[in-house]
Amino acid sequence: MKKIIILLMLVSSLFSANLDWPSDYDDALKDAQTQHKRVYIFVSSISCGWCKKFANTTLQDKKVLQALKKQYVLLHIVKEIDELPSNFNTRAVPKHFFLDEKGNIVYTFVGYVDSSDFLEYLKELDEEYEDFSEE
Repeated sequence: MKKIIILLMLVSSLFSANLDWPSDYDDALKDAQTQHKRVYIFVSSISCGWCKKFANTTLQDKKVLQALKKQYVLLHIVKEIDELPSNFNTRAVPKHFFLDEKGNIVYTFVGYVDSSDFLEYLKELDEEYEDFSEE
């Protein structure tokens, strides 16, 4: 019983950032195709301090959220709770996946990044994606 209470406390602290993002992969892909957007998947773990820091800092930055919402359908997967297709390697967290609207992985990386670095990643990805889609 004590373990369940601790687990619930950890889960609630992870969501203190109010990431009200969906966690269903198939729904996210459908939304991406309908909206002609890409998909950004943030994979975290209940016990991951860097995941919490990323959720509470970088993902709370208004510029980051604005940039993400402009081009991406957002998806948050908690490894211990949510399901992600097995072809996604998520042993290390925080893990970030950027997919095209068909679900193909365009870019992925592991770890915490601050707001300014994350915005740079997004800018570079947008430029590369535009170059790729013009070919």
